[in-house]
Amino acid sequence: KWYKKKQNELLDEQISTILVMKEAEKLGIKIGPARVTNHLTKIKRMNRWDDDQLLAFLNQQGFDSIAAYREHVAKEMVKAQMLNYKVRSRITPRDDEIDRVFKRDYYGGTKEDEILVQHILVRVPAMISVPQLKALQKKVDEVLNLVLTEQKTFEEAAREFSEDPGTAQLGGEIGWITRGSLDPDFEMAAFKLKVGQVSGVVQTQIGYHLIRVFGKRQTEISNPDTVRQRVKMELIMERQKAGWKQWMKELREKYHVDVRL
Repeated sequence: KWYKKKQNELLDEQISTILVMKEAEKLGIKIGPARVTNHLTKIKRMNRWDDDQLLAFLNQQGFDSIAAYREHVAKEMVKAQMLNYKVRSRITPRDDEIDRVFKRDYYGGTKEDEILVQHILVRVPAMISVPQLKALQKKVDEVLNLVLTEQKTFEEAAREFSEDPGTAQLGGEIGWITRGSLDPDFEMAAFKLKVGQVSGVVQTQIGYHLIRVFGKRQTEISNPDTVRQRVKMELIMERQKAGWKQWMKELREKYHVDVRL
């Protein structure tokens, strides 16, 4: 079950945070309150929120106070700094690697795929308990069953259940997309689908999606350099994930972490 995977990921994330903070403490890496305050100020300025509006948003994300969110942000900043220190030097792709992927995935470097996509989104708060996760699991599975058994069309289900305000009333339609325009996990699942096919539950940073592709086409590449840059960023992200995973494995061995469920 996909929600079991999420439970394991939540546990892994908690363990990873503890281990990274231990390593950061050894190196003397800290995030001062001013940096966190600057981050919060940017969020409020961008959304034109006051403190009460910010807190209301954070409550929706699972944080019970601004102080709890400040602590979370500080830890995430430390993790990003440690990731840069430990992993980034290993992940820069060579030009010939970029060229190989560019030619392999883009018809010799001449064309790219576009797909016409719909989705249904169920948002997952940044901080979530196991009971809350199980409730979301039940909701997503029920929506998927309604679509697959044709009790509702995808469009009807999107209008009724999707938590993406920008697409729900359009029947979940996002429009035509190319690679590199949306969340990488979303795209990876979407570009594997055949026309008319509905995905299983797809997890991204904002929640769980059901995806349907209802159109495919190829278009000429107008700017190869832009696409090459996209390929480079995709390779960096892949290696960043792999590097992080390997580093977490090394830390678990170093601190003798043994998880028993």
